[in-house]
Amino acid sequence: MTQMNLSSPSRAAAFSLAALALLAMTACQGTKGEETTTQDFSNDQVGNEPVDGVIRIAAIDRDRLNVDGSVTYRIDNVSDEDLESLSATVVFYYPPSGDSEIALSFETDVTEERSVVLFKGQSGFEISATSRVFAERKAKNQKLLATRLDVTREELVAAVERDAETPGTRLFNGRLECVAISPEDDRVRFDNPTLWVDLENISPRNVSNLEVKVVLLETVSRRRARESGWHKVKTLGPGQVGRATIDLSKLGRIFGEDILLKVRQSAGLF
Repeated sequence: MTQMNLSSPSRAAAFSLAALALLAMTACQGTKGEETTTQDFSNDQVGNEPVDGVIRIAAIDRDRLNVDGSVTYRIDNVSDEDLESLSATVVFYYPPSGDSEIALSFETDVTEERSVVLFKGQSGFEISATSRVFAERKAKNQKLLATRLDVTREELVAAVERDAETPGTRLFNGRLECVAISPEDDRVRFDNPTLWVDLENISPRNVSNLEVKVVLLETVSRRRARESGWHKVKTLGPGQVGRATIDLSKLGRIFGEDILLKVRQSAGLF
């Protein structure tokens, strides 16, 4: 059995906060692991598919969740191909600490993103994680409320903005839609070229700790020519739009190259 551990020895690792007030609504392009409930949070379950038709949760061990803050997931590759570009994080849900200036329904500790490779037909891949703030919260008599496994598949997709007739590019397992991109004139000018992308959360849940990267492909060979660093996007509630502003100081002007986007969820205070 293959095993991956997402635990971190550093208690000083960043702690992400998220607030969510869910309404009874229908998920738009959601995954089975993102189904709306009447609660602000919920455990994912065996049989959920963090990536529809690709990854299925086969088993979950939460026996020690409120003993040492650990959880273990086992996942199966239910696709018909090898999967070489997956990434996984585990989200731990806590009661609000009361330290925030705004009312929070819960707070989350998100593990660092880790790469996952699964071969066709592989089952029982183990992902273990431990909340990095468990000891601190346990000392305050705050129990862990739930956990969720997030798995994303790296898909470098052309950035196409929404128009009156067609939707924009869908990203982050269909939870985000590209609704606008900065005009080409802004991207090709010699003096301070700029690129921004507006993303809308079309899922029924908050999406937090987002980072966006731009990858440019050579027109003929279709190989990666250049790519930006990661750029943060604010926490997005259902229906909210956030802007990722890409620093082109090192990337340079974008002229005649396809713009591809990659989105990930990072750990950290956000």
